[in-house]
Amino acid sequence: MSADDRISESVQKGVEKALSPMSKLLSGKGLIKPVNFRVAVPLLTQATIVKRILYEGPIREIIAHWPDGCNGLVWIRVLAGNAQIWPVGDLIAGDSWIALNNATERFTISKGDINKNQHEYLKHREPLTVIINNGDALYPHTPSVIVLVEAVLP
Repeated sequence: MSADDRISESVQKGVEKALSPMSKLLSGKGLIKPVNFRVAVPLLTQATIVKRILYEGPIREIIAHWPDGCNGLVWIRVLAGNAQIWPVGDLIAGDSWIALNNATERFTISKGDINKNQHEYLKHREPLTVIINNGDALYPHTPSVIVLVEAVLP
């Protein structure tokens, strides 16, 4: 196991430990459930991780971690169904990515009530996809992404 993997695994465990009480708390109408994505991405390759969860609800936050050494060469984006939900914003085009180094960042996706027809609302068994592009020609990297979904009973 490389140093990159050990650091990323340590951060992942720390975030999961911090979130474990949160998954038991009610936020609005449902339980906050973390959906974890973590994969070692070989150099100059792209990894696509797709999960279909058995509940539905609004996507509240995304927590992403780039280990030290990524140096802006590891790009991440998240899709719900076919729509990109992160990164998004007034200055960001539809096919955008975020790349950082030695950082764990938390991004708010939605607050308050969400219409079931909005992209930020994950429907039952709809694909939740994390795409990671490693543009580093020298090293593999293991970033982590946690998507927090407010699980609402139908």
